[in-house]
Amino acid sequence: MTYQKKQVLVVAKTYPNLSRKYDRTVCTAGIDLQAKSWIRIFPIRFFDLEYAKRFSKWDVIELEVEPTKDKYLRKESHHAHDSSIQKLRHIDTKNNWEERKSIIIPMQKKSVEDLKNQYKLDHTSMGVIKPKLIVDFKVTPIDKCRLWEKALIMGIQQTLDGEHYQSPLEKIPYKFSYVFKCDDSDCTKNHDLMIEDWEICELYRKTKQDTKDEQYALAQVSEKYKDRFLTKNELYFVLGTESRWNKWLIISVFYPMKQPQTCLSLN
Repeated sequence: MTYQKKQVLVVAKTYPNLSRKYDRTVCTAGIDLQAKSWIRIFPIRFFDLEYAKRFSKWDVIELEVEPTKDKYLRKESHHAHDSSIQKLRHIDTKNNWEERKSIIIPMQKKSVEDLKNQYKLDHTSMGVIKPKLIVDFKVTPIDKCRLWEKALIMGIQQTLDGEHYQSPLEKIPYKFSYVFKCDDSDCTKNHDLMIEDWEICELYRKTKQDTKDEQYALAQVSEKYKDRFLTKNELYFVLGTESRWNKWLIISVFYPMKQPQTCLSLN
């Protein structure tokens, strides 16, 4: 492969999954800072990386990548030479959120409908939107999920010869999702999109591990993503399609501190 070096602001990391070919992998998405465009990088064998290379959301990393021939024609997809990763800096919020906002907000699209229309034109499969109204934050047990959601949550993979196997990684037996309406006249119904983000899964997993209390862990997730975010933060959703079913998901939640006049509330 012929790799090209890029600097990427990491905006999204999915919960670790198992790949027969690459072992435990993390799909990472962010913004190519030179091209000012979205980029999806895979595979990242996160737990095989040297500790100094293990990056967080909002880290700027440098690495070598090459565009992939994505089966589902997701134009942002790149194959990563993950051993080339170098962490350059972290964009923190100790003083304010302005640097993160200065990078994210210019990438904003109008709505889910806008992104779907763009996908039909040029296979754009990532974007960021700001919902007009948050209707609900939902926690759904896996047995109540749709078949493709169950498979995605439980890490069921399929090999090239059709053999199915299941990831041995610890899985979260719930679907977390936001129900929302876009700020777009073309948005005629509420969207219910699954959140596929390491941050929310790790909050649940770590709280349950520490307390041995499943209901308390779920309450902590709801307190942050429903109560706190809707009173203290603006919400932007980074959306992307997953590779097997090509469904749109919330792959990251961006939540800068809100101004008083921008309050969202549950319907």
